[in-house]
Amino acid sequence: MTLEDACRNAMVDSVDDLIGTAGLIRVYQTASYATATGTVTGALVSLTCSNPAMAVATNGTGTFNTISSATATNCGAGAIATAFGLYSGTTAGDVLLTGTVRTDTGDINFNTVDWDNSDNIQITTLSFTQPES
Repeated sequence: MTLEDACRNAMVDSVDDLIGTAGLIRVYQTASYATATGTVTGALVSLTCSNPAMAVATNGTGTFNTISSATATNCGAGAIATAFGLYSGTTAGDVLLTGTVRTDTGDINFNTVDWDNSDNIQITTLSFTQPES
């Protein structure tokens, strides 16, 4: 079966609704933190999504509106970003999306993933696509 664009768009827009008024993208050193619910400590950076988080979906893809930059913290020696979680609400409620962080083939790519405390971290473009099948 194949999902048509109208269905894919509705699914992406539903994820945007679940993100709510202040979604957070938190980046961690390990994937286990990115899949936890509730307030999780140890994030290298927490980036706040706009309200709404994404523009209305087209062709099964929602492009995120501006994501606020933030200062990296908890970056001890050898702290390498590897995973992220997109949480609903400002207190990092339910985890909605998880994925990898890399410099070239991740779900979110940064120019470097070897951060130091006080580095300014920014996501310039991000989109979420609902596959056809």
